[in-house]
Amino acid sequence: MIKVASSEEFKRLIEALAHDVESANIHWRLYVGVHAAIGESHCVYEQSATFWHLTFNAHTFAALQFLSRAFDQEQKSLHLLSWLKTIESNLHLFEPEEFKKRLAGNPFAESLAEHPRAPDKDQLKADIALCMATDPDVNLLVRHRNSIGAHRSARAAVTGLAPDGLSIEVLERLLDRGHAILNRYSSLFAASTYSRQMIGHDDYRYVVSSVAQAVERSRSLHGDG
Repeated sequence: MIKVASSEEFKRLIEALAHDVESANIHWRLYVGVHAAIGESHCVYEQSATFWHLTFNAHTFAALQFLSRAFDQEQKSLHLLSWLKTIESNLHLFEPEEFKKRLAGNPFAESLAEHPRAPDKDQLKADIALCMATDPDVNLLVRHRNSIGAHRSARAAVTGLAPDGLSIEVLERLLDRGHAILNRYSSLFAASTYSRQMIGHDDYRYVVSSVAQAVERSRSLHGDG
């Protein structure tokens, strides 16, 4: 649990945590999108194989780093688990009057305050369990972080045995989970949610398309098959 003295302090926690959760999703979705686009135009990859290889590695690394931070277990850090426990100990921050104070000046504050704003206690307990290292998926992520992400396992290096891998299925389940949990309580607290995409998220399509067209023009001019 993190000590907070006001709604403003709790709001700062949401914004900081949202940066990690949403950055993980943004980087992973960009990796998936670019990988698919390159797969459809493999000649683009062949023009700059080193660049694309490093780009893929960078986005997967960034997604895993942000996700690992979101599901961290360190007691004094901000992550989903400590944030949810903070909610559990500060349910008064979700009371209608507190909500209306936060949204002062918003013309829809009164009508929004009529909707239930208090977290469901059973749902909250379930979400806390889903963010603990006792959850199989979270456990895999924590082990990955400790042996590959934040530290390199000396034993694995010496023996040549690869540490436990993190499958794409587990990674995507945790990305979905973190995003859903963040928005569940952000919506209750401030009637706002966070997106998993950013403006210009598909700009890479123009790059891939331009390179593919350039390659095609070159082949036509030089008669390459």
